[in-house]
Amino acid sequence: MFTVAIKGLLVLKGGVPRENPAAPVSLERENNERDRVFSLAEFQALMNVAPAHLKPILLTAYHTGMRKGESLNLTWDRVDLKAGLLRLRPEDTKSREGRTIPLTKELSEMLRNATIYLDVSGQRVPWVFTYAGKRILSVRRAFEVACRNARIDNVVFHDLRHTFVTNMRRAGVDYFRIMALTGHKTMTVLKRYNTIDEADLRQAMSQMDTHMDTSRVEQDPHLSQIIENK
Repeated sequence: MFTVAIKGLLVLKGGVPRENPAAPVSLERENNERDRVFSLAEFQALMNVAPAHLKPILLTAYHTGMRKGESLNLTWDRVDLKAGLLRLRPEDTKSREGRTIPLTKELSEMLRNATIYLDVSGQRVPWVFTYAGKRILSVRRAFEVACRNARIDNVVFHDLRHTFVTNMRRAGVDYFRIMALTGHKTMTVLKRYNTIDEADLRQAMSQMDTHMDTSRVEQDPHLSQIIENK
């Protein structure tokens, strides 16, 4: 407020302050990061109750990590079924940088079987996701109702993007390729989308347990000989 007043040369009683008197006040740190991801069971439950026009949009977000706007704005000229790719152009993305996303088998099959609608002039409707041939502008209401019917709490559509990043990491995909798929520009931002839960931690300890298993020494004469030589 004071910054605007100073820039606008508004005259206050006693003159315009040279400094913002609120500057020394410490602000509470905002914590708006989310770590909610869909489990496989939750996503399947959501797909079971979602209306027909919402299912392909959910599937696309789950399998590609695309933002909601990127999915709703997807047009058929960005879909290359022969190569099995989605080719997003700079104007299609939030970062204003194009990117290429390979299609999974399930997503490719869904797009191949999608209903093609024609407009009044007989031309194919350009939008991939439509409702009775009309472009879908919002899925907020449908998503909320589907989540409620599936008894899934504390989720938003964007959590599907978090889920994609986490699933890719669990599948062993390195961060650089994940960033290329999602369009994240920095590792710091990407890691905010990667959720590590108790199952991940248990898996890590299981891997370490296998690595540190000294019982293998007794079973492997070669290892025993190496240790004796040391």
